[in-house]
Amino acid sequence: RIPAGTKSIPQLAHVYEEIINPAWHGLSFWWMSRLDGRGDNSVQENLEQSFEALNYIAQADKPVEPSFFHRFAELGAADITSIIAMVLAARSAKAAGIHQFILPLLLNTPHYINGLQDLAKARALLSLVRELEDNSFQVIPQPHTGPGYLARDASKAKIQLAASAALMDDIEPADLHSPALVHVTNYSEAGGGATPLVVNASIRITRAAIQEYRNLRAAGQVADMSVNSKVQERTDQLIADAKTILSAIEDKVDNPYSAQGFYNILKAGFLPMPGLSQCLDEFPAAKNWETRIIKGSVQLVNDIGRPLTAEEIVHKATEAM
Repeated sequence: RIPAGTKSIPQLAHVYEEIINPAWHGLSFWWMSRLDGRGDNSVQENLEQSFEALNYIAQADKPVEPSFFHRFAELGAADITSIIAMVLAARSAKAAGIHQFILPLLLNTPHYINGLQDLAKARALLSLVRELEDNSFQVIPQPHTGPGYLARDASKAKIQLAASAALMDDIEPADLHSPALVHVTNYSEAGGGATPLVVNASIRITRAAIQEYRNLRAAGQVADMSVNSKVQERTDQLIADAKTILSAIEDKVDNPYSAQGFYNILKAGFLPMPGLSQCLDEFPAAKNWETRIIKGSVQLVNDIGRPLTAEEIVHKATEAM
């Protein structure tokens, strides 16, 4: 997979396709711009270039992967915010004519989210995006160990990588073909470079952990997470909340699945990021929120720490429009 650049994104997509012929393309949409200080493009420019590149990738009949899932979590965003952003990207990809959508399911991000909440978050997102599937649009889930989860100590990081791989297999435990695609994070992510030996070892750890975890599950030695009531309850709540917020976005934002639509969604505050430190004059409504860790999840809260309902999130965002 080739990631998007920080400028001339459509031109780079042409170069990648014609010279490298990647398996699929990555796009950052709002990110790798002035919004996170990693590029010179304004957010508006970045979105316009991303959507132009998206249309070209569709013409080239290549899959696309939105490569921004962790950006929101890094800035204190709630679980629901990352889900909303990814569903918006998936709907935009389908509208542009993309036939295969690589869906990143980033686990352990932020690093303090617990396993039950991680599974609920991944399952909710997968369920919402799979609603788009038809004869011309296929969703390919790609779980990914969060780099920020891994310790600097190599021995501990290897254990964490194996644990995360087992968690990947619990997203769809009844499906022996899932995960069909895994983004392997190198265990050295926090403490050093990714040499060929490190890359090879990380792949071997990930594969071995998934297989051994399946053996333990088959022997009844680990819990069957497909029937965990806490995970199901949280999954159902995230799906319901996401649908409420997405419906409001479609009702309140003109042409939401476009560059201008994505810009207006961010500007209105539908993608809250209390840790945002760039472009604050341009996006004050994105910053003006508070999140709190609640039972291992990250949720938007009011000024006394009570979790906001989806309706309250919509009301606050629409007030800022």
